[in-house]
Amino acid sequence: STWFVDKIHGKVTEMISKSKTKRYISYLNREGLWNR
Repeated sequence: STWFVDKIHGKVTEMISKSKTKRYISYLNREGLWNR
């Protein structure tokens, strides 16, 4: 794979993991587990 493809793939992976983390935190907040 080319450098460009690797760069794009890295960005996409980073964005996905960030949005997953955000969703998980908001889930914990909704369930009231985050601040426990």
